[in-house]
Amino acid sequence: MLKSKVKFQNRIIRFLRRYAGPSYNGFTPDVLEEYLQFHAAQDTLAWNHESGRIRGVAVAWQCYVDEVLAADEAGANPFCWRADNPFGDCLFIGNVTARTPLALAGLLAAVPRRWPHWRTLALYTYRHGRLVTLNEAVLLRLLRRSCLKPCDK
Repeated sequence: MLKSKVKFQNRIIRFLRRYAGPSYNGFTPDVLEEYLQFHAAQDTLAWNHESGRIRGVAVAWQCYVDEVLAADEAGANPFCWRADNPFGDCLFIGNVTARTPLALAGLLAAVPRRWPHWRTLALYTYRHGRLVTLNEAVLLRLLRRSCLKPCDK
């Protein structure tokens, strides 16, 4: 999303280990590095920084609603190594870790840049361990806070 290569990879790993909570439990440093490389190659990894300090990291991918619902019903880990599917009917926004509201808004601003057709997709994420659909109005409000305007197109 924001970068195709992860030039701050070690900083991102340290950031996630410190702030991501249980999202990456069970990932060894090597596996986490491979996970980030996979999503960077898929263009499904977003990150931002301020003066070289990582402020936010997110992973999102386009897929089918049925896949998201089936994985949730089966209790499967939703934070997987899933390739982006340009034919999918939803966008799964997962693994979002941000230190500030502005960092969160910057991460979410990557959505319309990466998926310009995002308004045609159902939006899913996990909040407090439960699968939820995201309301477009909430996403737009967060995007406007970022002082970026891709959401107005």
